[in-house]
Amino acid sequence: MSLPHLSALVLAVLALGACASEEENQTTAAPECSAKLKWAGGNSGNPMMNPGMDCVACHKKEGEGPLFVAAGTVFGKFDEVDLCEGKSGITVEITDKTGKVFSATTNEAGNFFVNASAGSIAMPYTAKVKAGGKERAMVSPQSNGSCNSCHTKTGGATGAPGRIVIPGV
Repeated sequence: MSLPHLSALVLAVLALGACASEEENQTTAAPECSAKLKWAGGNSGNPMMNPGMDCVACHKKEGEGPLFVAAGTVFGKFDEVDLCEGKSGITVEITDKTGKVFSATTNEAGNFFVNASAGSIAMPYTAKVKAGGKERAMVSPQSNGSCNSCHTKTGGATGAPGRIVIPGV
């Protein structure tokens, strides 16, 4: 193999390695988070991105990614800070005023979402979080699918008790 070809091959391998490490390193150690991990990947277009932040508004504003009719993050404690990793494998059920049920399961970051392609949610809706044979239901019907806009670290302006959390917390 000639020197120019070998150099090109080495550069290509290094470039692939750099891309792989960027993809794998989307979280960083974070002692302030209950899961000890915090999202560090920015707005990378990854379904694990930006836990705790307002997914619906951001996707609408930026005009990128899928449009959601409902989205949020499930955490292990009510006062978790933005970008901390949430709880995976948790079921979130949204029942609209017609009785139609939209079900979503949280991913590795704790994020859940209902794509607009699933249809619109007839407002108002009720919601519940289910895990380990237990469930936590919202107290009153809601008309905003941007779950993280109300469920903030401090509870938001709507009287939400803080973050969406797993049952039993």
